[in-house]
Amino acid sequence: MPGITERREYAELLLDTPRDERASVKPKITKKETKPALDDTSEDIFEQARNLIMLSATLLNASGAKPTRQHSASGRRSTRPPAAPLPHPA
Repeated sequence: MPGITERREYAELLLDTPRDERASVKPKITKKETKPALDDTSEDIFEQARNLIMLSATLLNASGAKPTRQHSASGRRSTRPPAAPLPHPA
């Protein structure tokens, strides 16, 4: 029972039903679409994604900007100078 309206109707139905018959009362289950309707097929979505990637690459090349360098987590380099060592307690 997804909504408050359905819950309220079920509660009212239980209250209106005689006590001995309440065990047999079941909530009304509305059938809903299990699969959402999509306007685009997966091929259309992939085509749109490919076009966006190509457009961004074209714009990047046209602007003269250099692509950013990507590092793996273990090989990442920092541009900050190394931190000064902490003094040892005497």
